[in-house]
Amino acid sequence: MPPIFSSKIKCLYCFGSKNHKVYMPVLDVIVENLAGEDLMCSDEFLVDTGASVSVVGRKYEGLFKSQSIYDTISIQYGTGATKNLNIYECYFKIAKKKRILTHVAFDPELRTKPLLGNSGFIDKLKSLAIVSESKKVHYY
Repeated sequence: MPPIFSSKIKCLYCFGSKNHKVYMPVLDVIVENLAGEDLMCSDEFLVDTGASVSVVGRKYEGLFKSQSIYDTISIQYGTGATKNLNIYECYFKIAKKKRILTHVAFDPELRTKPLLGNSGFIDKLKSLAIVSESKKVHYY
């Protein structure tokens, strides 16, 4: 089956030989603070086209200690309670070469992989290719 392109959500879905849906696709991301320090914060982020903003957890706390809070946001995971989170400016580096200035919410209680949201990341890319066999994401 040929890939299906959806310009609404900027995703290219590449179905494998089994034509199954892809759940929880991931992208390797290095997070750097504004000073360009990454402090070894590299992770597989969940690509979440339903998330308005990217969210990182406690592992990334050291990156933002010397930075001012950029803004705050009230978020809700699924049907859970809402919570207020601080937003910081940072860089996302993908494929060890593309560096994107973005904003990220910091949630010290996050229990999933970090999330890549639409604002400041997905909206800056032309498209994403999701390879169903590996769940790996490639950007364009």
